[in-house]
Amino acid sequence: MSFLTKIFGENAIVTSPPVVTPAPTAKPPQAPAESKEDFSARIAALSDEAVAQLALTEKHANLRLAAAQALAARPTTSAISPENRARWEVLLKATAEKDRRVHKLAREEVQRQTAAANASAHAVDLTARFTKLAATAPVDLTRLIEADHELEELARHADDATLVEVRAARATVEAKLNTEQTAQRTAVSLERAADALKVKLVAGLEGLHEEADPVAALRAQWDALD
Repeated sequence: MSFLTKIFGENAIVTSPPVVTPAPTAKPPQAPAESKEDFSARIAALSDEAVAQLALTEKHANLRLAAAQALAARPTTSAISPENRARWEVLLKATAEKDRRVHKLAREEVQRQTAAANASAHAVDLTARFTKLAATAPVDLTRLIEADHELEELARHADDATLVEVRAARATVEAKLNTEQTAQRTAVSLERAADALKVKLVAGLEGLHEEADPVAALRAQWDALD
């Protein structure tokens, strides 16, 4: 028996206290998502390391990709160097299980950096070989043909900047080869001229010998008259 029943009897009406529903909490207004263009403008002044960090930690996937794309477009980070390749390799490993698009871009950049580094090393090697050929007399044509084939293959995927020095070295070999060929042609011409002169001299001497016989006969006849 409740306390109210004891006081007011069994006919007392017991009412429950009203349930107070808390008013809904008003959510703070959300700022609109930053556009890719605004984001690119904002990170333009950031360091390479800061942009690389944004490509890993930015909340929105599109902005992470925008940061990675901005990093790839920078001359300082797209230039071929061990430091840049190491930076992209770190980004490649860090995004392997987290961000498919950034991971793909990082993989492509690592591959590009690796291929460019290999091409640069090959160009240096070819430059040294062409320089050595230009300093050798006569030019070793077999080695020149081998190096030319390698240069042709290298030119299919290397940029013009990589090929500047090796092409200059090849031009030096070409000039040396032209000089040697000109000297060889001159020597052949002189040899032919000497042979022709020799033939003329021999023919002239033979003619003089034939003309000398009648003179000797006349002298013999003159002597006989005495």
